[in-house]
Amino acid sequence: MNPMQNTPLEDLATQGSSSMRHLVDGTEELARQGLNSVRSHSLQVRDATTHYVQAHPVASVLMAAAAGAALVGLAALFTRAGR
Repeated sequence: MNPMQNTPLEDLATQGSSSMRHLVDGTEELARQGLNSVRSHSLQVRDATTHYVQAHPVASVLMAAAAGAALVGLAALFTRAGR
């Protein structure tokens, strides 16, 4: 065998390494796209929330108070259940 030629096992290792690199690159790109999508959506939600609060300040405060009261109630419920 020519010392410059790869063995079949070396060829498979090279193909496997190349395939793994391709898989990692594709996964990184999908993660980047997902992160960009989440970032874009969160900005839209933030803007919509800001506009709602500006348009309906009293309703916003009442909803926030109700949400806070619900969280306090849940915390009290779970605290008692743990005893």
